Amino acid sequence: GTKYIEIPENEAVVVELYAPWCPHCQLYREHYIAMAGEVDRRSYGLRKISFYGMSCTSFHDLCKHYNISGYPTILGFKAGFK
Repeated sequence: GTKYIEIPENEAVVVELYAPWCPHCQLYREHYIAMAGEVDRRSYGLRKISFYGMSCTSFHDLCKHYNISGYPTILGFKAGFK
């Protein structure tokens, strides 16, 4: 089957799946950005952890593939995931 997210070796990814109209997502946004900055600061020299946000209105198929039914949803993927 089709895989939607491919993670490079030696990297981990955190993805926030959200809906632009969702009030919980709007409130959570600044906390997610702050968390990403703090993780980046504390993990200097360790495995790279990248943070992304993805709108389920723009990427409906991806959210359906991962059975996203509530917003925001945070998913983590380890290095080498395909």
